[in-house]
Amino acid sequence: MDPQQNQTPPAIQTVSNENPPDSQSSSPHAKEQGYFSKMFAGRLNRKNYMLGTLLTLSVPLVCLITQYVWLIVNPPPPIDLAMIDTENPTALRAYLLTYVSANIPPFSQTLTTISMIFTILLAPLSLSLQVRRLHDLGHSGWLLFLNFVPIIGYFFPLYVAITQGSDNANTYGEKPLDRVHIKEDILKLH
Repeated sequence: MDPQQNQTPPAIQTVSNENPPDSQSSSPHAKEQGYFSKMFAGRLNRKNYMLGTLLTLSVPLVCLITQYVWLIVNPPPPIDLAMIDTENPTALRAYLLTYVSANIPPFSQTLTTISMIFTILLAPLSLSLQVRRLHDLGHSGWLLFLNFVPIIGYFFPLYVAITQGSDNANTYGEKPLDRVHIKEDILKLH
């Protein structure tokens, strides 16, 4: 008997359901994802969301609190209303600009710059936290744009923060572990 007669033609071969063919499985990097792809994938529980949000806001909050404390300890002199020509709006604006620029704390611009740099650098992390939290709630990450809708944008972050996620696996992955782990769960560094 010819050994070629016992072989099934390639078009008729059956594929096992246990290991479906995957076009990416032959690639050596099939299971590797870029850092930003991993940052927005999966789910995040409430504890990690709140901790991550607090971490991303910590430096700007410290800068803001420092500026307010400085103004409380060293209050600016009162505005001298006798020097202002109230009928001339240009003179009023000029006086107020001079008053504000003369009474800004000396390190205020530095703190504001530090705050802005941290905010910009941590923006991807902040977005990924909210996207993964929305995934935990069973929603698309695109809903984060509701933050920019007037009135809704005030209440939407509260909804994301306090609503309990789905108890079972959903289309975005398994239920997140009930733990707080900054490196693996918040920063996605494994």
